[in-house]
Amino acid sequence: MSRLEQLPAQPAEEHFQIPQKGARDLANMLDGNGVKIDQVRLVKHDTQVHLVHAQMLVELKPDMTVSQRSGNQPSGKTMPTKEAVMADAAAQSKTLVADDNVQREIGEVIDKKPGKSFGEKPFRFKLAAAHQEYSVVDKCLKCNGATTNPCGTCNASGHAPCTGCAGQGATQCAVCYGTGQQQRADGSRVPCMKCSGSGRGVCMTCQGMKTLRCVVCNGQGRTSCTECDRSGHWTYIYDTHWHCEAQFELDRKQTLPEVVEVLEHLGIQKTATEGHAEILRLVSEVEGDKLILPFIGLLPVSQVEFSVAGKSHPAVIAGLHGRIIEIEPLIDSLTKPGVSALVKLSKGPMAAAALVASACRFKMVRQVLAGLTHNSKSHVYQKLRREYQILVTDKFAKATIRYADLALLALAEGPRWKGLAAGSIAAGGLYAAYFMTPAREAVRGLMVQQQLEQHILAADFALWLLGWGLAVLGIKIFAAAALKKILPQNVQVKEHGLPSAGKQAWYALGTSGLVWLGVAFFATPRAEWLVNILRKFGLSL
Repeated sequence: MSRLEQLPAQPAEEHFQIPQKGARDLANMLDGNGVKIDQVRLVKHDTQVHLVHAQMLVELKPDMTVSQRSGNQPSGKTMPTKEAVMADAAAQSKTLVADDNVQREIGEVIDKKPGKSFGEKPFRFKLAAAHQEYSVVDKCLKCNGATTNPCGTCNASGHAPCTGCAGQGATQCAVCYGTGQQQRADGSRVPCMKCSGSGRGVCMTCQGMKTLRCVVCNGQGRTSCTECDRSGHWTYIYDTHWHCEAQFELDRKQTLPEVVEVLEHLGIQKTATEGHAEILRLVSEVEGDKLILPFIGLLPVSQVEFSVAGKSHPAVIAGLHGRIIEIEPLIDSLTKPGVSALVKLSKGPMAAAALVASACRFKMVRQVLAGLTHNSKSHVYQKLRREYQILVTDKFAKATIRYADLALLALAEGPRWKGLAAGSIAAGGLYAAYFMTPAREAVRGLMVQQQLEQHILAADFALWLLGWGLAVLGIKIFAAAALKKILPQNVQVKEHGLPSAGKQAWYALGTSGLVWLGVAFFATPRAEWLVNILRKFGLSL
């Protein structure tokens, strides 16, 4: 059973507790970012619970599958024509929306979706509670309902030309063989006595009638219609089911414009699925051919004033989770000294320890530094926006990440070069193990078996890229080890991943390529493609 609810006489107490939730969240976000948690206080607040009016419009549409039977074999509801079937199915749609079983099934489907389908995009679903079978009996198109068709053999005459005389009524005389004469013993010739000298006699098959009764239609001139199995009719069966097309609509006339703005800020669907509002689905109504499922959302919105380190900051809080949707971006101004320290760090290693300590006094800066030692800049940005929301501007968040990345690159500049050297040596070992051992010949043999010998250069090239990846990995490992020593303990996080390889990654591409060519040059035997290149330059060492 679907759960229908009533509008409460008074909103629940939790609706009026959102200022305290917002104050708690604000204190947690600002704590460690130039402000202590006890420096954030809720000074005053005014909370109102607004009604959000919405509805789900549901239409029933028929789906038909057509089959046919020979003869007059109706089942279900018999209709005169296909058009009558379509009209009746459309009329049934209007009747079905008022059916209790149908409404119950629709309500159950709606309620099972996240947020009771509040804010859901248009969707459709099959309806199990509605089914109808229609029949339309039509005359057979071949016999037009007569059950028989004119015989094609005798052209509906009932008689066919005699097969003995080909419809002539006479055949060749069997005595004179059509000559009309008989020969006597003395050799003279006289007219044939059998055919009187005509050379032809009456056909014994048709007795000179020229025609015989048609064996196909037995002289009736008509044959049974095989298309309709001699019934004169075809029966068309329309097996009909219904599906529902549901569309959510926010009632912007009954809902206050400022409340609509809050909903759009929170996300209309997320308002229900994330529990920002208490969603009630009221008793359904039928209007014409549509079923209307009304929704009422109870959305608390609070105008508040916070005191942060003695300064007043007005804000707007919305939703049962107490989300702050409007406030001055405090993080920008509070953490600006930390970002300034990152800017100085990005320009060189001077006073690195003091600048790192200055930057790491701010929680957000520590989070960005920790994130960049394990993840990409885009990942860190997304995480920052989720955690601090509107307390930090997009521009400031991107600037913090950019300068933090540059600072980390500057702090581990030397170790990255060492990592480049170590990684290039490791890549050279990999190349030597391939070119200077039977490994390459084994790979080439496998490619010959698969008729891919012409692509051996691709295999060699892939090895170069693998060696480049090994060199980049060396750069990152050395950088990670250096940063672990430089950055304070409160920046260390237990995450998988390595910091950026910086510009050294592009140097690694060149150094690994040179090492790759060098090893291939000194290998025995040399690679075929390398021999061809040397020959083009007139070198055949």
